[in-house]
Amino acid sequence: MKKAGDELENRVVALYKGLGKWNVKKDIRLHDRLGNLSQIDVRYGLFRKTYIECKNYSGHPVGLEDVAKFKEVLKLNGISPSQGIFITTSWYVPRARTIGIETIDGAQLFQLEQRVPILNMMRYIRNGVVGTSLIGLIFWKRYAILDEMVAMGSLQYWTNLPSNIQQKAKKYYTELQRYLK
Repeated sequence: MKKAGDELENRVVALYKGLGKWNVKKDIRLHDRLGNLSQIDVRYGLFRKTYIECKNYSGHPVGLEDVAKFKEVLKLNGISPSQGIFITTSWYVPRARTIGIETIDGAQLFQLEQRVPILNMMRYIRNGVVGTSLIGLIFWKRYAILDEMVAMGSLQYWTNLPSNIQQKAKKYYTELQRYLK
């Protein structure tokens, strides 16, 4: 059972790193205000941290008691429940979704994982076209339209870009289209 839990935790770490979250860590240990040791499966964020509990259940739903226990662990550690996410490969009993913790079930997890390659390709396009230099940051707003072009699947806006940027953008757009097929 621990192996299945570790696999889900690794999936969640990879997912949030792929979604561009910063400082993604696994197996976080906290001491609550009573001196008890608490373990959180995944955490991300620099200034406003988000804490994630993972349950790799198959064949039965996550009950209210599992989500409520996670909520109490957060509260004991001085963390707002709004900073918590509960992720499962299964589904939830209806009441478990209503106690102030964001819940992600197996179907939602799968949908999020499907977005990662597309987001990574968009970052690749953005960094390839604009770059990460100071000049790239200065002109970021001008070339932010590339995200819209990729999202819309349209070439009509490319004529407004300088010719060297047009060539790069067309190259990356073609690669993205090939990847998505």
